[in-house]
Amino acid sequence: MGSLERNELNLGAIGGASPAETRYYFIALFDISDKKKYRILLKLLKRYGTRIQKSVFEGRATNTQLRELNCEIARLMDSDRFFNPDDRIRLYRIAGNCSVTVYGDYNGELLEENVFI
Repeated sequence: MGSLERNELNLGAIGGASPAETRYYFIALFDISDKKKYRILLKLLKRYGTRIQKSVFEGRATNTQLRELNCEIARLMDSDRFFNPDDRIRLYRIAGNCSVTVYGDYNGELLEENVFI
């Protein structure tokens, strides 16, 4: 029987030089029915995080970046063209100390090296 790789991760806030530069771990989960809206959301989330499953992203961002992300998501969700009350997006900001156990392949560098455009 093979063994699955296991990683222990400490997540939460990473302090910056100032409080404004503190980066928070976030998770975005979504269920979108419209294919075009889905693709737009994927492009948006790829600017802020790393895709870890089909409809799940994780990353690190400052409060300012998270506010920008929230505004862009709200604009997409509220648009007349794409409005659908059944669509769901959840954005979790994890500020305190937390730990995660990941079973299976995980490249922690992806989480630490996010590039914001």
